[in-house]
Amino acid sequence: MKRRALFVSFAIALLSTANIFAQTLGAVLTAAQEVPPCAGTGTGNATVTFDSTRQNITVTITVANLGSPITIFHIHEGPAGVAGNVVVNLVGLGGQFVNGTMTGTFPIDSAVAQRMLQNPSNFYVNVHTNQCPGGAARGQLSFVSGGTTMYAAELRGANEVPPTGSSAFGGALVTFDFNNNTIAWEVNSSGVASPTLSHIHRGAAGVAGPVIINFATSPDQIVGGHTKGFAAIADRQTGALIASDLTNLASASTAIGYYVNLHSTAFPAGEIRGQLVPAQEVDIPVAGHVTNGIGQTFISDVRIFNPAFTAPTVALVEFFQAGTSANTTATNSLVVNLPARGTAVLNDIAGTTGLSITGVGAIRITSAANVVATSRIYINTPNGSFGQFVPAFARSEALRRGAIPQVSNTVAAISGFRSNVGFFNPNQTAVTVRLEARDAAGNVIGSNVLTLQPLSQQQNSIGTYFPGVNVSNTENLTLSFDASAGIFAYASEIDNTSGDTFLIPAQPDTGVATSQ
Repeated sequence: MKRRALFVSFAIALLSTANIFAQTLGAVLTAAQEVPPCAGTGTGNATVTFDSTRQNITVTITVANLGSPITIFHIHEGPAGVAGNVVVNLVGLGGQFVNGTMTGTFPIDSAVAQRMLQNPSNFYVNVHTNQCPGGAARGQLSFVSGGTTMYAAELRGANEVPPTGSSAFGGALVTFDFNNNTIAWEVNSSGVASPTLSHIHRGAAGVAGPVIINFATSPDQIVGGHTKGFAAIADRQTGALIASDLTNLASASTAIGYYVNLHSTAFPAGEIRGQLVPAQEVDIPVAGHVTNGIGQTFISDVRIFNPAFTAPTVALVEFFQAGTSANTTATNSLVVNLPARGTAVLNDIAGTTGLSITGVGAIRITSAANVVATSRIYINTPNGSFGQFVPAFARSEALRRGAIPQVSNTVAAISGFRSNVGFFNPNQTAVTVRLEARDAAGNVIGSNVLTLQPLSQQQNSIGTYFPGVNVSNTENLTLSFDASAGIFAYASEIDNTSGDTFLIPAQPDTGVATSQ
């Protein structure tokens, strides 16, 4: 057993440098991120894409408003707030800027590549100028794609070998980070009377196979049919795991013979089971159950539709409560069964009959098959309800560059609107965001740099995001952002007279770094 554990640990180490898939990092460059800060107003962004060998990177950097000619530019190793050493000398390797853009493919040391993919935020892109020789614009890297691999499973008794006849069902979401050799899991079920264990097994559909990764190893780790966690793969692997399992699970094209199983007292060999398949994800950037300062309680109703004509499916619904801390798992979750062409009706989803959450946050819906979701935030009054429609977005619709027009904020007026602005970071790594507010003439009236922690949601009044700028009596603003990875952003406009609201989701900003 000890020899096998050492072998598998070695295999995990090899996997982190294996030819798995192309991976892309992004950065948002600003003068304020320099150490020490540059007095200029330079901005920019960067994209770094690894080839499948991880021996070469293709880098694109776009900059503007630097104030003086570019002298040198590099990738450095160092966290935010620290001046670090150069690890990829882009100018020394032949990189050249033409009209504010540099694009090229460069070799990268294998050890540097491994460290960069394990912790992108510990590296930054830096552009130096005559005016700011220590650096005119800098940005920390984060994953745009290829950071994690996500699988979903639809758990049913009919999938067991042999079938159990159980009417229970469940959903699972499994997230592998093979750069850091970690795993996160969320398994939720309905109708399993006394769940006891949950694992990943090796085995194709119709085949019972060995346990290779543990989720829950005792009944007390499954509360209300639900287990979740985050851990190193090595801490959850069993003696049955072999090196090829990790290689297979690193790519959706080869992860075809693995399943999640939920065992119970009634069915010790497994009551419900589902094969791992690539997760389908939609996100609702704001939802909740919250009472404001004047006693009005806002709630969220959600609908989830199964577009399939013959096959039912299961959706796993996770809630990430608003805050500025990083998340590895959801605050709470629930699971719903969706008949073919059927709709889950989830009224007051965050309330006591749903997720039992007090507050605001974001919702992630994942499934083994495509689903369609919508939501509405509203309050009930004696004269009826009023609120705003909040669409669900496919994960692929998260934006690196976005614009939010039609924003007004006349706080002291008895007419007009006031504005809240919100963000949801659906990524497992932190994202840097450069936010701007412009008037109708295109003049910048405020800007700021934000860091959105992994899987975090936040919403604040517009003034919170532009400290030192008076935006208490501004109309016809357009907010725009440039992010190091895709995010969801929106403005919520509140009518000062009626109190009614409408939501403005961000749309693609094609004018920023269109070459990337």
